[in-house]
Amino acid sequence: MKKILIVLLLSASVLSAKETGLFGKIIHVAEDDTLNVRAEPNYKARKIAEIPSSGYVGVEKCRQVKTSLWCQVYPLTQQWYEHFSGMKEKGWVNAKYLSFSDRGYVLVDGKANCDYVIQCKADKCERVFDYETDDANEIKNLKTEWIDKKRLHGESRFGASSSDPKINPEGDICSSAFYIDDYLQNRRLKQLSAKTESESYQTLLKFLKIFSRLEPKTIAAFVHPTAGLTLSYYTVFGRGDKHFTAEQIRQIDVLSEHKHFWGYTDGKGDAVYMTLYDFLAFLPHNTEPIREIQPLKVLHGFHCAKNAECQGYEVLWYDKPREEDFSWQGLVVILELYRGKWYVTGLLRDRWTI
Repeated sequence: MKKILIVLLLSASVLSAKETGLFGKIIHVAEDDTLNVRAEPNYKARKIAEIPSSGYVGVEKCRQVKTSLWCQVYPLTQQWYEHFSGMKEKGWVNAKYLSFSDRGYVLVDGKANCDYVIQCKADKCERVFDYETDDANEIKNLKTEWIDKKRLHGESRFGASSSDPKINPEGDICSSAFYIDDYLQNRRLKQLSAKTESESYQTLLKFLKIFSRLEPKTIAAFVHPTAGLTLSYYTVFGRGDKHFTAEQIRQIDVLSEHKHFWGYTDGKGDAVYMTLYDFLAFLPHNTEPIREIQPLKVLHGFHCAKNAECQGYEVLWYDKPREEDFSWQGLVVILELYRGKWYVTGLLRDRWTI
């Protein structure tokens, strides 16, 4: 029985080529380390380049080699350019070091025209080819079409910009992504807003919209004025919590090199050091793919102040129904009512990944 369970869990964690994406972010590589790129899909093949732990690459194709999935990747135009070491050609990396995405600029049949893909399903991808705007010049409707994934080649906003002066007379780089992503996030928040009119819930949605942009000054406006913000690296509060005031959040220096100790990783028990800004970025914050928001009956170990009223929510992201999926993540948000207004006073990342 144990052997059967182990096999099922292993098979659930192995990606197939169809589950990969147009783009890949490097994962499971130490901050001060690099990922080797090979000439062929195996560990013994000649090393042709190195990619930094923060790298973001295009994915050409993936191939199953025995029990491992390998992907052929390439550098995106001017994306992380100064960090790449020798990567001027396509090369192979193991898929376990990639987090895949199907959201980004693409070339269609090799042509650059700032085409933007918002999702892919099986062998088809949804491409935005135009959009309508309102009087305030904000997007009110997207014009999309589904096309074969084989026709697409992931690129950066630089590489997808057309060199044809008739199409791009000013030679600008592509900029539609910000507006399209903002529209999709607003649309999802409107859908979630209809669930309940609770003031704490509506405050949560406003906070999620602001938090998705990771702008310290606007985040600070939602932080509890006196209790501040409690952050935990773990899935419960109380173990190695860090406390910051609204003013400290407001004054975050994005370029600061000061790293806080947050705790230890599961499994290996490696010490985790991150700047405050990097920790906030580590928390899930993209609102558009949120699947559901659940009110909490217990606050994941958070201690609400005496005589105060607190409400907790878990914001969930997953691809399949939670009870069927082996990988999901959540953002636990604790709010406290203070002088008739709800403020955020606790954040942590909940996750279960096999």
